[in-house]
Amino acid sequence: MSNEQEIRETMAAWSAALERKDLDAMLRDYEPDAVMYDVGGQYHGIAAIRQIWDFCLPYFPARFQSIHEQVRILTSDSIAIMHGLHRFGVPDEPDHMMAKSGTRVSVAYRKSGGVWRVAHEHASMPFNFEKGELIAV
Repeated sequence: MSNEQEIRETMAAWSAALERKDLDAMLRDYEPDAVMYDVGGQYHGIAAIRQIWDFCLPYFPARFQSIHEQVRILTSDSIAIMHGLHRFGVPDEPDHMMAKSGTRVSVAYRKSGGVWRVAHEHASMPFNFEKGELIAV
């Protein structure tokens, strides 16, 4: 399997864990000292990342889809960079705020012991400053 295929499998496992709201599975592939820059702030270390997800997950709808689009992955033997768009499908609540926007995502992976792990993650929400509104992705 190629490095890109391994990263895509890691991403798919993360999305499935998010859809189940399974925090342990979501964080399984993160380095202990991972850094996440998210729309809500900066989080250093897996404990801080766990804490923010633990805070956020109760606000998610009961059923939703985690969707990655326009994904591009660049790899070497031990480092990979992924960037693309992430959005949520909310079939039961199409007017839910999560269904109306998305984020731009960049993730840096490091291969350690044959496993790709998230070392750095960055997500931002596209925003139109002139209109004062989010831009749907």
